Amino acid sequence: MIKQTITLMIFLLLTCKGISQIASDSSSTLIPNWQLKRAINVIENGKVVKQELLLSKDKIQLQDSLLALKDTSIHRYIIKDSIYTNSINAYRRAVKNFQQSISNSEMVYELQNKKLRREKNKKWLTFIAGIGGGYLIFHK
Repeated sequence: MIKQTITLMIFLLLTCKGISQIASDSSSTLIPNWQLKRAINVIENGKVVKQELLLSKDKIQLQDSLLALKDTSIHRYIIKDSIYTNSINAYRRAVKNFQQSISNSEMVYELQNKKLRREKNKKWLTFIAGIGGGYLIFHK
């Protein structure tokens, strides 16, 4: 649009005769008023378009800033997610280790109970064998 405005202005300057510098009213100009009005409208439209372009550039910069902010937030959430995932995995490993420890403790408890029962039985068998042997020795 700006190139069209410049092209139109150059065209008007090259095709029209010069304007008298001493004439003060618009009736003495060599360019018709409708062409002047059209040129002014084109220039004003160019200014509006230039302003819209600047606003669009500002909007794009704002959108880029928002996108960078969102990317930063997403990156923070990814880091937090990996930390939480690692925490959950560590918790699961700890629970598994505790369960294995409980299982090992139960096995040790069972083995100790068996050993204790054997020792009790051995003690009673020795006692009974001693009494029986003493009885046999002293009753003859």
